[in-house]
Amino acid sequence: LAGKIQTYPNPVKDVLNITTSTELSQVVITNVVGEEVYHLNNISLGRRSINISELSNGMYFITFYGKSGGQLSQKIIKY
Repeated sequence: LAGKIQTYPNPVKDVLNITTSTELSQVVITNVVGEEVYHLNNISLGRRSINISELSNGMYFITFYGKSGGQLSQKIIKY
């Protein structure tokens, strides 16, 4: 999935944008202790915005799961 997914801006205040050139089965955001704080299923090609304004400031991990297999994790900073 590397090279097929872009997340911006990072650090992010309220809205995280995701641009993907591959279909995803799910997107999961977890905090630093591994607790799931956001979950989204069936993401199609193109751009999707996620409102994370309700999350506390800090570091999170966003993991993308491809429909054809594979996964990619990225670190995001919420301020």
